[in-house]
Amino acid sequence: SDGIILYSTDNYEGKTIDTVTAEDFDQNSYHETDLKTSDSVKAGDDVYSIITDERWSLLIPLSEKQAEKLKDRSTIRVKFQKDDMTQTGDFSIITIDGERYGQIDFNKGLIRYASDRFLDIELVTNTSTGLKILLSSIVIKDFYVIPDSYATTDPQSGATGFMLATKTKSGKAATTFKSASIYASIEEKSSSGSSEDPVSNDYVDKSSFKEGDAIVNPDTGEKYVIGETDTLQGVYCINKGYAVFRCIEVLDQNEEYAIVAKNTSYGLSRYDHIVRNADQVKEQDILY
Repeated sequence: SDGIILYSTDNYEGKTIDTVTAEDFDQNSYHETDLKTSDSVKAGDDVYSIITDERWSLLIPLSEKQAEKLKDRSTIRVKFQKDDMTQTGDFSIITIDGERYGQIDFNKGLIRYASDRFLDIELVTNTSTGLKILLSSIVIKDFYVIPDSYATTDPQSGATGFMLATKTKSGKAATTFKSASIYASIEEKSSSGSSEDPVSNDYVDKSSFKEGDAIVNPDTGEKYVIGETDTLQGVYCINKGYAVFRCIEVLDQNEEYAIVAKNTSYGLSRYDHIVRNADQVKEQDILY
């Protein structure tokens, strides 16, 4: 949001909060007056402003959605984009020319912004903590959904995969180990609310199988026909020089960034390198 600064001098053309109008928020119509000139001055000319109080206010325009979300707040934390500093102020909603605005009152920090009329800020309205990523890094990808009970490990290579149902040359039923990367294992919610052991589903890259392939449970011999699909949100991790999909759990987001959970299974950790613009990359692309 862009906010107007008001404080206790005549720097704002003698205006108070009560005399601000909606037109004052138009940055295109604002013209800054520089009092630091080499010209001679006469008695009574403005040379500088004296700030006699550290109390100051910031007014920001609010949409209907923002006003509804913030209506019960009495304080709010603000991040100033100018210097990345944060500060908490008293918050209230006022009406100017029929439009609603947020009024944030501070009692310190004015010295950092006294030369500004407008400030670009971010309202910190949640306490979600995690990894901050750009929304442009997020991609949606389709996967086959396979019950986790069908997953197995190849005793020779130690790779994770599934037993693909095949046939011998004579037509007899057989199985072949098929390695496959698992991108997420998500517990299936029971609609009945029973206390039975939860069932997990593995999300497997669609390039690993074809629709209609059958896999065999290594313990029970049951077959499962591959076909069910679902999507995951994720990013492309490039720690090894090529793009690898990692699923993410979004905790919160705004118009530009998202906060995602860290150290999740199959997810991201601090210091991972990810692609900035996911729409320009495909899985396994080599990136230098």
